[in-house]
Amino acid sequence: PPRLTTRRRVQVAPELEAQKENPSLWPESHNQWIANRIDTKVPPAETYPIMVNINFGIVAKETSMDPLSEDDEEQEWDSEFDMSSEAAQSFMLETCDALTSAQGLVRMVRSCWLYDFRSYVSSQYSGGSVSGDGADYCDGGSPIGFPVPQDRFRDAVRCFREQRGGNVFDLGGDKSIDLDASGNVRYSRFQVWSKITGGESIAEMLEIYEDWELWMAERNEEARASPATSMLDKGFQLDANGKFLEMSTIDSLQSGFATAATLSVSLACVAILLTTLNAIVTLYAILTVIGIVLSMLTLMVAGGFMLGVLES
Repeated sequence: PPRLTTRRRVQVAPELEAQKENPSLWPESHNQWIANRIDTKVPPAETYPIMVNINFGIVAKETSMDPLSEDDEEQEWDSEFDMSSEAAQSFMLETCDALTSAQGLVRMVRSCWLYDFRSYVSSQYSGGSVSGDGADYCDGGSPIGFPVPQDRFRDAVRCFREQRGGNVFDLGGDKSIDLDASGNVRYSRFQVWSKITGGESIAEMLEIYEDWELWMAERNEEARASPATSMLDKGFQLDANGKFLEMSTIDSLQSGFATAATLSVSLACVAILLTTLNAIVTLYAILTVIGIVLSMLTLMVAGGFMLGVLES
């Protein structure tokens, strides 16, 4: 066929039918093909899901996105937390199941170490332990099953750790469980990819935050309903981007507004009355202050300004 000039190529290009599928020089089993496929499926950064951590065994810090301190001596542990009983193990596993079914809040469960632990004790662990010299006496007999009897739970977790090479304690760079000096589980964390993308408005984020608070409160209430699981009633959730921390601050400001407004107006009223000794002047002064504040807030909202911490 005759060669096309550059000018003719420019003229013909818009007339060509668009290619329906991107060509690939690699078979589907090739890493490059897989990488290209992933690249076309990855959503833009503003739609990335935000990870939420469900924590048990530590005291929540309202000023921190990560309540797990690097300094063990500074960490405030929940002294009542104990998941060694069979009922407690089952409750914690059911928490993972509940997260999986919470479709309005969760995209998918990122890590729940109890799923792998259940598989291990149901297929390999025979009730042994890890000796002081590091020798492995964990397997070799009939699997003990899940939930593990309370008197074998500590050894089962230690054997599980040895079998996993310690990865159960550091899944994806995030600690999933932590042991005390005696080898007891004193902390447990589950991680999920939430429906939060980071692009929500403050009003939308507040609604999501309240839904998560309600879900966690109901889970803690279920724990308190039975004496066998009542020590697991202090679970709390935190997201990796600090959204819940921000919403908690806003929620506290909103809930304290009525109290603060009532107290400040009352003190101002007393101060003016003591100064002027005139009830009529005091009434007019207080009404004037209230009117100024309300008119300012009304104009700000009408102008599309968001009311934040400074305005409160």
